[in-house]
Amino acid sequence: MARDGNEVDSTDDKSQTAGQASSRSVGRRRFLQGVGAAVATTGLARTARADSNDVIRLQSGESRLFRSSQDDLSNTLVVPNGASVRFVLDSGGRWENVGIAGNADQTGAGGGMFATMVPEGEEFVLDGYYTGGTTSSGRNDNGGHSFVFNSIDHAGDATFKNGFTTDWYQPYYCSNSGNPAHRNEDHAGRGGDIHFENLYTEKFAHTAYRLGTDGSTCVDCVAANPYEDHGPARSAWAFFNEPTYENLQFETYIKSGSRYDHPVPRLVSCNGTGGRMMHGDYQGDDPSDGADLSVPDGVPTSAEAAAAGDRS
Repeated sequence: MARDGNEVDSTDDKSQTAGQASSRSVGRRRFLQGVGAAVATTGLARTARADSNDVIRLQSGESRLFRSSQDDLSNTLVVPNGASVRFVLDSGGRWENVGIAGNADQTGAGGGMFATMVPEGEEFVLDGYYTGGTTSSGRNDNGGHSFVFNSIDHAGDATFKNGFTTDWYQPYYCSNSGNPAHRNEDHAGRGGDIHFENLYTEKFAHTAYRLGTDGSTCVDCVAANPYEDHGPARSAWAFFNEPTYENLQFETYIKSGSRYDHPVPRLVSCNGTGGRMMHGDYQGDDPSDGADLSVPDGVPTSAEAAAAGDRS
């Protein structure tokens, strides 16, 4: 394919600073200089392991927004350096091999670093990723509440697989699309499902995997090393409806219910302490002791490894 004269070839370390970002593209895509800016992009060939990857280096005080409808961040390392970075999943699509090096300042960003609002009938997949924490780490929600936050407008499907998440207060806050109309008609969710597959999540203080629709699933995931002295440290929370947790390996406990509803999550072959769980708070299998809290096969263990497609 002919290459546009303004494109920059993808290399092992092709970085852009804030001053360059508005006028140049990286690896066959343009990225946003500020919230709300328009971006044009073309797709990248996707492979299990990248021959090279792009590096986007931000500066402290900078704010950057990417959209799945306009950007392809496959095979990309993002280095926040104290900047704020946000990814809006507003379309179907697929990104593979994305590393976020941590030390992001999400103060005032709202929602999460990844905001899911995929349209009905579409699916977005994030496969093979690593994210470090924020400038405030995962002990409190000051400047970094959640890594993934699903909007009430999420009506399609979003899948997060083969990912490593560390130092987020409530890493996967994904129940809003299940908000019932009787709670607040103006805040009713549109019913989009969230799927977690083969994830490792550690160093969280509130909740690792929070879900809220019947079709949402958490399969072959791990919740380890919580900050138990800084919050409720729930490994999972079925906030609405009947999401499914299958082969969840967890260190603390799974919570069901909210002050609005009493959902009954489906549990299949989960291993952990069980915590304060009682019969009637879940259906399916009783959680067993002997959780395997190691990093699952196929999950990258650093931001650099994720961007390069190097998985454990």
